[in-house]
Amino acid sequence: IYGAAIWLGFIWRRLSKTAVIIQVFICIIIYALLPNLFQSMEWARRHEPFLKQTKTKVVTVTTSALKEDVDKGRADHVGEQITKPHIIQPTGIFFEDVALSDPNDPDSPKLGLGRFHAEIWVLSLCGINFSCFQKAQLVAVRFFFDAVFPFVLLILVSFLTKPVPRTHQDRFFAKLHTPVQKTLKGDQKALEESYKNPQKFEKQKIWPGSNWEIMKFSKMDYLGFGGSWILVGIIILLLWIMTSLG
Repeated sequence: IYGAAIWLGFIWRRLSKTAVIIQVFICIIIYALLPNLFQSMEWARRHEPFLKQTKTKVVTVTTSALKEDVDKGRADHVGEQITKPHIIQPTGIFFEDVALSDPNDPDSPKLGLGRFHAEIWVLSLCGINFSCFQKAQLVAVRFFFDAVFPFVLLILVSFLTKPVPRTHQDRFFAKLHTPVQKTLKGDQKALEESYKNPQKFEKQKIWPGSNWEIMKFSKMDYLGFGGSWILVGIIILLLWIMTSLG
């Protein structure tokens, strides 16, 4: 909810305060308020449009035969590679699951269970049909929406609202781009020079003269970025070793 505004604020001058307020307010409603509110409200859990489920799918999978497959004549021996149908059961689209209110009565009304996926509901209002999706795809769509929607909202609203005054922006980005000095006195001197001439950082930007404050990579940037990926690789390697030993 807050990460997108903070991150975009460091690289885009056009971001407005009004856009941040609106984005935070809307995202709190979609990400936190609606999912918790609807899963606790009886009418929402019984609301027919919210009880939609994905369609049952039958797919063919290749797998190693089990003893059960040998007994049923699907394979000659255990471990043989065979293909057999696999049924993907329907799952709730808006609610985490949809079940009968009375498991012993097949004619009882359905009930939404678990988290209400407000992200999917918002996208469905845009005309997207999720009935052919699988559960993993629905989860992926939610994560994608959570990651992208705040940025889209911030950019659209920023273009429709008043930007932060240029003088405030210049001072902020001048301080942001000024390298830290060895002493406090040197730091203050460097900052004063940057405040007097904030345009000196334009030539270091990938797109000089634009609202995007994305700077060209320095040697230290390459070392930091590359070193971070090396550490990630070491962590993954250690995890692989641990799982292999287990």
